[in-house]
Amino acid sequence: MASTDYFEAWSVERGTLTLKGSKQLVKTQEEIQDMIKEFKRSTTRLKDDHHDVQYLVRKFNDKNNKRNWECEVAKVEKSKTGHKERILIIFKREMTPKEEITELRGLLQNEREANEAYRARLQDEIENNEILRLQKAEKEKELNKLYRQMMEERREKEWVRQRMREAQEQYDHELAAEQKKADELRRRLVAEQEQHDRELAAKQNEATEIYRQFAAEQRKTADLRRILRKMEQDKDDAAAGGWFRRRDERQEDEDPRRRPGANTGRARTHRPQQGDRDSEPARGRYEREEEKSVGEDPQFRPRANEARRRTYRRRNP
Repeated sequence: MASTDYFEAWSVERGTLTLKGSKQLVKTQEEIQDMIKEFKRSTTRLKDDHHDVQYLVRKFNDKNNKRNWECEVAKVEKSKTGHKERILIIFKREMTPKEEITELRGLLQNEREANEAYRARLQDEIENNEILRLQKAEKEKELNKLYRQMMEERREKEWVRQRMREAQEQYDHELAAEQKKADELRRRLVAEQEQHDRELAAKQNEATEIYRQFAAEQRKTADLRRILRKMEQDKDDAAAGGWFRRRDERQEDEDPRRRPGANTGRARTHRPQQGDRDSEPARGRYEREEEKSVGEDPQFRPRANEARRRTYRRRNP
């Protein structure tokens, strides 16, 4: 394609027998160049020797006073409904000197406008860059201020953390000392408790031993008192001339059924009254009471002897 070629794009409806209803597409030369590239890649492209293409070229030349229009490229395209077809064709011819001058003027104008637009864009870019630089400088200044504040806060927080660590270490040290004192006091308390338990056990053992000795002494005292009572009774019996034995005792000695170990199956003919101090079972009971009350009333035995003498004198005037 020569640089002096001029193009026009047309759309022609395709009938069954002839071509009709054509219209020119309003496109710039650059847009037409893009259409040419697209048509050449299309699968419905028509060749230059196609009879419809040749017919359109001939009619177009007749209409435009035979300016030697040629077909650059053409293709068939269906309508949206699919019932009709149309031919998109691009004609070309060489430019006249006037058209070339006009084209050059247009190119120069376009270039001048492009340069103006470029200078305007460049000026806008410079202004934007200056604004961005100022904004960046202001932002950097603000960031530096924030950074200084952040570093100051960080140093302050680090100082606070250091103080807190020192306070925690001091507290841990004091707590460890208090814990050590508490452990020592606990060990002392445990030792004192063990010592107290040992002393208490020793005292309990000593008290048990004293109580055992006291019980032994009480038993010895009871034995001695029984011996003394027996001796006094024997002495009283001897002083009474052997008549101190009572009738029931003599009867028990004479009756074999009343002897110890006898089992005749009959009840005793004489049952002493409760509290009878002259009967043998009653005397045994009172003797047992005297044994139980050993150490409580040391005058009990003399009164009992005196009562026995009064009873004897009353029964033996």
